[in-house]
Amino acid sequence: MAIPDPDIIARLTEQFDFHDPHYTPDVAETVNREIREKAAVTYSPAHGGMWILSRYEDVKAALKDHATFSSGSGVHFPRAPGMPKFAPIDFDPPEHGGIRKLMSPPVRGDQVRRLEPDIRKLAADLIAPIAERGHGDLVAEFARPFAVGVLGLLIGLSEQAQGEIRGLTRTLWKHLSTDSDAEKFWPAYHAVLAEEVRRARARPDDSYLSWLANHTVDGEHLPDEQLYSIIVSYCIAGHDNTMNTVSRILWHLAGDPDLQRRLKDEPELMPGVAEETLRRWCPTDRFTRVTTRDVTIGGTTIPRGARVVLLFDAANRDPKEFGSPDDFDPRRGNAHHHLSFGHGIHHCVGAQLARLEFRIVLEELARHPVYRLSERSQTYFENGRHIMFDKIAVRFDRPPAPGLDRLMGITTGLWESQALVAATDLGLFGFLAECGGEGADADTVADNLGIERRPAEVLLTACASLGLLRLSGDGYANAPVADHYLVPGKPDYLGDYVGMLQTYVYPGWMRVTEAVRTNTPSRVIPQPGKEIFDAENRPTLFWRGLHPLSALTGRALAAGVDLPGATRLLDVGGGSGAFAIELCRGNPRLRATVFDLPHVCAIAGQRIREAGLEDRIGTLQGDFFQDAELPGGHDTILLSMVLHDWDEPRNRELLAKCYRALPAGGTVVISELLVNADKTGPVDAALMSLNMIVGTPGRNYTAREYERWLRDAGFDDIRTVEFQGPAANGAVLARKPGGVSVGYSA
Repeated sequence: MAIPDPDIIARLTEQFDFHDPHYTPDVAETVNREIREKAAVTYSPAHGGMWILSRYEDVKAALKDHATFSSGSGVHFPRAPGMPKFAPIDFDPPEHGGIRKLMSPPVRGDQVRRLEPDIRKLAADLIAPIAERGHGDLVAEFARPFAVGVLGLLIGLSEQAQGEIRGLTRTLWKHLSTDSDAEKFWPAYHAVLAEEVRRARARPDDSYLSWLANHTVDGEHLPDEQLYSIIVSYCIAGHDNTMNTVSRILWHLAGDPDLQRRLKDEPELMPGVAEETLRRWCPTDRFTRVTTRDVTIGGTTIPRGARVVLLFDAANRDPKEFGSPDDFDPRRGNAHHHLSFGHGIHHCVGAQLARLEFRIVLEELARHPVYRLSERSQTYFENGRHIMFDKIAVRFDRPPAPGLDRLMGITTGLWESQALVAATDLGLFGFLAECGGEGADADTVADNLGIERRPAEVLLTACASLGLLRLSGDGYANAPVADHYLVPGKPDYLGDYVGMLQTYVYPGWMRVTEAVRTNTPSRVIPQPGKEIFDAENRPTLFWRGLHPLSALTGRALAAGVDLPGATRLLDVGGGSGAFAIELCRGNPRLRATVFDLPHVCAIAGQRIREAGLEDRIGTLQGDFFQDAELPGGHDTILLSMVLHDWDEPRNRELLAKCYRALPAGGTVVISELLVNADKTGPVDAALMSLNMIVGTPGRNYTAREYERWLRDAGFDDIRTVEFQGPAANGAVLARKPGGVSVGYSA
């Protein structure tokens, strides 16, 4: 941690302002301590004036005395007009009691215990591939999807809404305290929640969201103001603080391998680790209240109607309550006295669930090898109070040994893919979707699919074992993953991708030894004398199957890589246009051109029209190898899932063309499944590379290889941004020197 500037510390101690750009998490710890040691009550003229309480006894007393320290004016300060209240924290009695009662069903003890197996599976499924790969970003790949995933399990959010919540929350925090009204962030958030409410009322189920949306009082639904206040509070508090605390736990353990080993041997320490993390690094640095009367604390009178800041961080590190408060001690006997969950009537409604989540995270991590930080992490505030990590890049000490179980899984891996192929070809998932939640038994499936009962029963059992189906009464129904991705007509339907692999890709894999032995693709193509992407060699089936996979990956790219200055994108080898479509959806200022072969542009044009983006995305026919130059007039060039098809000389040739086509300051983005630097994985990138041996002259490359080629082409400011999509795990970005940079950030 950098040593804070003494002048900044002195200024912020005298004129405290948690929205000052110099008030960073590192600076905050020192400023908060100085304020606490200065006096029981301090005053700052910032934002019209505010009083600060920072000592444990005083902050706890204020939290308990809700009659004097009111939340009814909103605890976020300043606050854009037009933003609805957050339930229940922004309400005083008597409204508070009724709202809290409405919010309690999903976080009751019995409901939390019911969720434990699903939460544990979610945590295990997220951490396993990172540990197997041996490295990763524990914020992007674990803490964030874990927190949002638990929120989905808790209240019943759709997968689409889960995918949007983090970005919407980030935008809300960015503007809540700085804008003159809520128009820049609340309408978009409200639109997503409104769609969830509409869905819950149209198709009621057993989720909390469905119960709340359909709950009536005297025959009337809850007023919209109250309904959306509850839902948005769950969406924000239900993932934000969990994500931040999980991130802090992961970060601290990454810097203390000895503690990781102790937790494996002494799991009874795990609750103490969670409580001490909450005490030492409060995920929400402060809340505010407004006084309802004059109140005197430590000889200073705070007038009626004053805004009061409660510094949780300072209180949690008050030496009068916690000895050696800056030390991390998992055996600290009173760590649970921290105020991170609040106190009094506003004590966190989801505290029991949060503690369960932290315990599960620690238990699942303990099943894997010790890990360590591989890069420095940066912390920053959102809305001046939520402490966030930009990333937690780690490397595990060793990959898990395969063992016999792993070897048998590799040996029979083909069986899994072929079970999926058979179920997709026979229309199993579509039929079960028509049956609804009740599902169907083996006899019903056999009759409707036109097969005998024996194979129907065996196929159902196989798909259930793979997590594609779930038991429903006496039969089977689609599991959520199958319902989302394997039902024809759904937006993210991957059945065509499964069919494309079976018809177009897998025959070549049956001759993979030949490909490796001869260094020649084993995939049979109709016109061997022509390029692999010519119309005769890449059937329409290929593009139809690849489109949804590309769309899902494009969505992950748009969420993981920010291009704030990009206005004109050239998607080189853009295929069906999926990446251009998703990037334009994520950036309303962006216009794009898909540059590809004539027959591919026809496919892209149709997809662009279906997306309703023909006014922002065009197509341009050409051949990026045969044409002397790439089209100009663009400030950003995207090469997504392109370079793995070609060898190094052709890739260098293409990058040189990108350099010449870009203006000074322009950016090139390479999005791929990147092989790690030591070429030991990750599994998906390594096997995709072998797939290239089967079908192309290329392979999957490391970020360092791309960096070297980019530098040789003339680019600078080269960096790699990790993200996780189904067909890409990172992007290598580079800038053409000179001019005004388009800019990019993770």
